[in-house]
Formats: sequence, C-alpha cells, structure tokens
Amino acid sequence: MPSRIAFTLILTSYVAHASELVEAEPPGINLQFYAEIHASMGYGHDGDGCVTAEADIQSNPAIQHTYFDYLANSLAQTNPAFQNPDPRPNFTFVGLFGENPPTEMDVQQEQDGSFECFTEPLPAGPCPNGTIACPSVFGWWGEFDTAFTSVLGMFYPNTTLLGVAEDKSEIWQWEWVNPTLMPNGTYINVTRNYTYTLQAADNSHGGLISNRTLLRYQWTQSIPLEPALPVHRDCFIFDFRTNYVSGPISPSQWLPPPNTTCTPRTR
Repeated sequence: MPSRIAFTLILTSYVAHASELVEAEPPGINLQFYAEIHASMGYGHDGDGCVTAEADIQSNPAIQHTYFDYLANSLAQTNPAFQNPDPRPNFTFVGLFGENPPTEMDVQQEQDGSFECFTEPLPAGPCPNGTIACPSVFGWWGEFDTAFTSVLGMFYPNTTLLGVAEDKSEIWQWEWVNPTLMPNGTYINVTRNYTYTLQAADNSHGGLISNRTLLRYQWTQSIPLEPALPVHRDCFIFDFRTNYVSGPISPSQWLPPPNTTCTPRTR
C-alpha cells in the first residue's frame, strides 16, 4: 500500500470549514470496488517531496489495478508493490482471506496467452496481543495492520473534517507531532499528516451516501534536520478516481483463469 517541514494542508477552493459542519466522525468508506489506483512519492532530499509527488501523479504515476471486496474477503492486485515501471505487468496477486488457511493465488500470463498459476498460504499476520502468529486478515478501513488497509487506513478513524471543496468532496485530516529517536541518539519532532478526500455526502437525488468513495489519500512526513539545514518533507499520494467502479466484484475474479490449474508452490 508509506523536504520535511511541519505540514499543514492549505486548500483555497473550500466553501466551508470544519467548524461549520455537523458531521463529527468520518463516514464509512465503500469496501467493494474496482479502481486503477495511481500512486506517486517524493522524498525531501530531492526538494519538497509533495511537489515531486504531485508532478509524478499527473505525468508518471505507478499504476495498480485493484479489485477490493470486503464482503467477499478477497483482494486482487496487479503491481502490488506500486513499482514504476511495473516489473511484471502480466502478474496478478489474489488474496483469498476467507480460505482456511488464507491463501495467496499468483497468476502470470505468458507471451503465448496461456496462464501459469501458483497457490500458497498467506503469511501469518499480527494477533490482538501484538505477536505475529495469527492467520492473515483482510480487515477494514481503520483496522490496524491488516491487508491493504494497514498504513493506508489505520488512522482514518482519527481524522476530523477539514473542509468541503467546490465540487462538494470532503477533506478529512489527521496530523500529529511526536518526538522520534534518531540514529545519532537525539530526539526530534516528526510531523505526520494523513489526508483523505471523499466523495460528496449527497448523491444527485439529494439522498445521503452512507459509504463514500475514497477519491484520494495522501500521507506526508516532515522531519527537521540539523540546525542551519532545511527541514524536509516526504510525500506519498494514492489516487483512486481513474476508472473507479463501485459494487460487488464478480466471483470469477477470485478464480483461476479458464482452463488453468493452480499448483501449490514449493520452496
């Protein structure tokens, strides 16, 4: 699925501020969708990372095709590591978290059009007590350290409404500063910011939408450097809007391609 200056998001197109709005808790997010997710990143040692990331998300994003269905307890992704360029453009990872044990299915399309398929158990995930020995869990937005939603969604319940843009989309944000131990033994204040953009609260017929489309997610990390040196900000952006389709995913998405047999992977 995460230059460093204390980061405060500034959007000039807001028509309302959080203090003027009554919604106190983040709304539910749609957990059944397909999206061509565009991602980019920028690091402070190259300048302000958000400037770099914003340019790349427009001109040269990493692209992942994602099928996400919480009710089916399943997830399929191309380019699961968001690499750019995608080193295996014909590879699809399928996570079947409802299987016993939870199972990974890897599908590779060959140059002749045929498919190769392997299965293996998904690696163990964290237990409620913090140990790593429990079956991998798909999870939901806001659950800690579960597949796909971990860093991407674990802080979502902490967000508050920052404002509403001209297109009625909502910006929800959480920012905090905490002293962080550096390799040289000193502590510095690191600022982290999670910002989520959600679809408008009302649909075209005026009815409220209970589970919104997540349009965009941005995480920044700002770390001051030594005195007399600039601070720098790292920035990671994920945009869900390209070819987004809401609704249950076809069960065929979680099956091997036709006439293809999956073989247990041996290591």
